[in-house]
Amino acid sequence: MGALWGPTPAGLGRQRVLGSHRWRTQLGPGRGLCYLRAMLDEALMAFVKAFMEEQIPFNKHLGIRLLELREGEATLEIPYRDALIGDPFRPALHGGVISALLDTCGGAAVFSTFTDVGDRTSTVDLRVDYLRPGRQETVRAHGRVLRIGNRVAVVHLDAFHPGAEDAPIATGTGVYNVRRAQDG
Repeated sequence: MGALWGPTPAGLGRQRVLGSHRWRTQLGPGRGLCYLRAMLDEALMAFVKAFMEEQIPFNKHLGIRLLELREGEATLEIPYRDALIGDPFRPALHGGVISALLDTCGGAAVFSTFTDVGDRTSTVDLRVDYLRPGRQETVRAHGRVLRIGNRVAVVHLDAFHPGAEDAPIATGTGVYNVRRAQDG
């Protein structure tokens, strides 16, 4: 399994990621709740990954894969296949594929901040700036929550090819509705 959530060194509200190869030594003896949290987070990641990849028909159709989910951040990818080409003369990935990946990534980043299984999110607005053509390669997206309030979340989004994170093919901003379970 990938990364697990863990407490910050200073015990602040934010969390840092613990690599799966280090979590036992970092948690150490006498930290039963942290150990339990790590196990629960691993199970949660497996559940969210299976849900996003297999239970959402459009995600399954596109082949979206969840690579990493941390508090306030998400990384997803779509493996390349010919059906994703939008301009056969160039050829370049279809802009709709890129925007769908960015939108899904933003929703996953917002979801990662929720503390109640009944909390929900939906897209209010998505702005995408296409910077260069998407090549015939796997495309990844990374989303980072900039602000989350009681009703609205704002997420910064980047789409890029693996190994070329410094040369994004698109950037964007997603605005998402936040519906808390306690609000009914």
